[in-house]
Amino acid sequence: MRPDRFFQYAILFEGGLGIIALFFSILCGLNLWYGVNFGITEIFSIFIFTVPLLVCYFISVILPFESIRGIKRLIYKFFQEYMSQLTILQLAVIAIVAGLGEELFFRGLLQYGLCTTIDTWTKDTIRFGTEYWINYRLALIIIFVSILFGAAHAMTKMYFFLAFIISIYLGIIMIQTGNIIIPIAVHAIYDFFVFIVISKDLKRKENAA
Repeated sequence: MRPDRFFQYAILFEGGLGIIALFFSILCGLNLWYGVNFGITEIFSIFIFTVPLLVCYFISVILPFESIRGIKRLIYKFFQEYMSQLTILQLAVIAIVAGLGEELFFRGLLQYGLCTTIDTWTKDTIRFGTEYWINYRLALIIIFVSILFGAAHAMTKMYFFLAFIISIYLGIIMIQTGNIIIPIAVHAIYDFFVFIVISKDLKRKENAA
């Protein structure tokens, strides 16, 4: 598949998830933009929440586990075949659309939708901290959505597990901030950063060969 065709398919697929989420949210009377705000505090939160993901990524790539090395080989092979010829702008667009589409679908339509359905979505009563606690129904919703998120990324069993953990993390961010923009941005920045790291690593290996 040509890089330009892959780019189009990626945008259509990831963007399609967002469109589906928006369509069904309107159909069900859900406001996916509940609590949305964007300012200095949100920018700081995005930075704070993105750093742990990036640290975990760098730790994971140096761990001596064959299951993780297998994921790395699969990702690098996929990237080299379909994405290595894309421009930085195209990689950024894919990352942004993926963050937007997937988070609107999984954190918005599914997590927020299920929370709203069973009356557990109340920011004042499910915030993390010394004064609040997360109830078991909300925990089950996050786990359920994360299983679906992991299944959607299940290239291998380990990949499923890692995606599952990342989804739980993003789900917690959504609950703690009550602002879907935060997990969208964290997801997009993480994806873009990984794209750039892989791209530069592949170019370095090509130049060394």
